Amino acid sequence: GAALRCEREIRLMSCSGLIAICQLTSTQNKERNFQQCSQLIREAGKEGVEMIFLPEGFDYIGSSVDETLNLSEPLNGPLLQRYSSLARELGVWLSLGGFHERGETWETERKIYNSHILLNNSGEAISIYRKTHLFDAKVHDEVSVLESSFTSSGNSIGLPANTPIGKVGLGICYDLRFPEFSMALVNAGAEILTYPSAFTDSFSHAHSLSLSLTFSHSLTLTLSHSRSLTLSCPLSRSHSHALSLSHALSLMLSLSRS
Repeated sequence: GAALRCEREIRLMSCSGLIAICQLTSTQNKERNFQQCSQLIREAGKEGVEMIFLPEGFDYIGSSVDETLNLSEPLNGPLLQRYSSLARELGVWLSLGGFHERGETWETERKIYNSHILLNNSGEAISIYRKTHLFDAKVHDEVSVLESSFTSSGNSIGLPANTPIGKVGLGICYDLRFPEFSMALVNAGAEILTYPSAFTDSFSHAHSLSLSLTFSHSLTLTLSHSRSLTLSCPLSRSHSHALSLSHALSLMLSLSRS
């Protein structure tokens, strides 16, 4: 299924605006996934939303490594062209992460990037972040994921992007577990951090509640500056269990630069 969550207003030091956080349970059917995302984006556009956040694996979730690789596309491929056209048509900004990108290592290594792409309301890619912390894990000797076996690591975090809702820093999923990553973005001026994530159902049950932040299929953190890290707003989640665990979660945080 698919769902749309609109935050009526997000207030930062520099600006304010309406955002939408979308969730869906992606499959290997890229056309079906696009139609669901397109519908959510259009619904958000009708509400006057300025920026829309899609989850990791919004393009597809493969049933095997081979399928994941075979379904991947370059940044100038047809799928991102469709999202670019949609952003331009509706005049909205799109946060697309993570996208299965065929990069420069595809021909030689047959590996892809897990990429977070930010499109402006003209459909232009103004920021591209390639995931640096790859998820290699094994739980209870039963379920294992070795993302590095088919994914190349990015080599930089990138600068926060100026958007209608503030300066946005891009991360993906497992990056959330590394505080230095977040602090580097904040020190670079980020007012919002976003970590779109997709965990399999098996991993979601294997992790403790303390890791629930990383379960969010679409996770946005709003930052302001004070002396300590505090949770300053209610936490809201919605989810469905299928091929991947789908959540929408937004938090307001107060975070120190020191």
